[in-house]
Amino acid sequence: MLHGWQTSAAHLTKLAQALMNRGFRVVTFDMPGHGRSEGEETDITEVARIGLELSARFGPFAAAVGHSYGGLCLANLLREGVSAERVVLVASPATYELLVDRMCTVVGLSGVVKDRFVEGVHRRYLPYSLQRDFNAVKNLADHPVPTLVVHDRADALVPVTDADLLARAHSNVRVMITSGL
Repeated sequence: MLHGWQTSAAHLTKLAQALMNRGFRVVTFDMPGHGRSEGEETDITEVARIGLELSARFGPFAAAVGHSYGGLCLANLLREGVSAERVVLVASPATYELLVDRMCTVVGLSGVVKDRFVEGVHRRYLPYSLQRDFNAVKNLADHPVPTLVVHDRADALVPVTDADLLARAHSNVRVMITSGL
């Protein structure tokens, strides 16, 4: 299970407990800079390194769950070779590019300043490509495991339109739109 940005594994406690009550073993962690982890920041490549270590130790997995940024990281982990029989993405961004674009909007970046910021993000992740590597839609399409996408209509951080994009990844994606959650 992968938590979202500015949350922690504790955010998923009720779901983890429900899964354990049904006989599953749950593997999760606090991303660096989150919850009880050390550090002040993290990124998708660092989460991938940790996820791959956990997969080598505990995988393959019956299911994998990612919330928000953790959903985007989970789709990346599929690309990196983590094996899960099923995937659940809750309020997940569809692509890293959309995530960066929304962040620019939230902090008021536009024009040349936004362009420079986006170029910096692309440089930071070289040799990776945001479009090719950190794209949940593409990664799900390339690894078509049964996937449930759960998203609330009123999500203020990740628009419900991302669920529509994720639904196009492959025929085994099911979307559940909630209201008021």
